[in-house]
Amino acid sequence: MGKDSLIGANAYIGPGITLGESCNIGTNSYLRRGRSVPDRATMMSLPAMPIRQMVQMLRSGGPR
Repeated sequence: MGKDSLIGANAYIGPGITLGESCNIGTNSYLRRGRSVPDRATMMSLPAMPIRQMVQMLRSGGPR
């Protein structure tokens, strides 16, 4: 876990996850095995994804 990282309540961080510095993990987010979080990233959702990717998915009509 990197310095100055923030993890929300009830967030699940699986084994082998590497958190970069100054990253944020949203409340109730789920980070599955084998996924690393880069420095200064904000991740949220189930499964967790970067905020930018989530906004693009929602603008395109949601998950399919």
